[in-house]
Amino acid sequence: MAFFLLFPPESTGQSLDSIPEIDKCVTLLEHNLSSFPRSYPLRPHWLADLATARYTRYNLSDQKEDLDRHILHLTELILLPYPSRFGLHVNIVDVFHRLADALFSRYHRYHQKSNRTEDIESSIKYHRFSRELPLEAFGIPINDVTETLVLALGSYARSGNGNALQSIEEMLALCRELLASRNSEYYPTILSLF
Repeated sequence: MAFFLLFPPESTGQSLDSIPEIDKCVTLLEHNLSSFPRSYPLRPHWLADLATARYTRYNLSDQKEDLDRHILHLTELILLPYPSRFGLHVNIVDVFHRLADALFSRYHRYHQKSNRTEDIESSIKYHRFSRELPLEAFGIPINDVTETLVLALGSYARSGNGNALQSIEEMLALCRELLASRNSEYYPTILSLF
């Protein structure tokens, strides 16, 4: 996952591969966000940076709070208007895709055993919606979205909530799409379902 940092770590000599360095970045970004109004034109970029920093921290710390904050920042980012000042833009399609993946991860890691299905239901809904977008134009392979949707539908069917037969039928149709793409990268996902 790439950082959207306005000032890349290479330019400052910092590396964001340790929790203390990420914490410094998080503190700076949170300070910036709290010091300027919500309408400030750099807010979307700082939020994108903060979401990415939280996700990177989660990968190192495995703390649920970091994943929760990542999801919160992505959600706020989606709801913000996007000014075009400074010539900077945030890829909202990528943000939406990252949110759908993060919700799937949170369900799979923390809520699967408790049978709380809100995250998986939202992830499925967002992945379905994402498939209607021109993902390839934003650098997101459609097969990656399809693969995660298949896995999410499988998790949802196993949860016992909703219509399991409908989820399985949708999974089969999506697996046919993945097989038709002739990209063997997705075969392990398909085979893991059986």
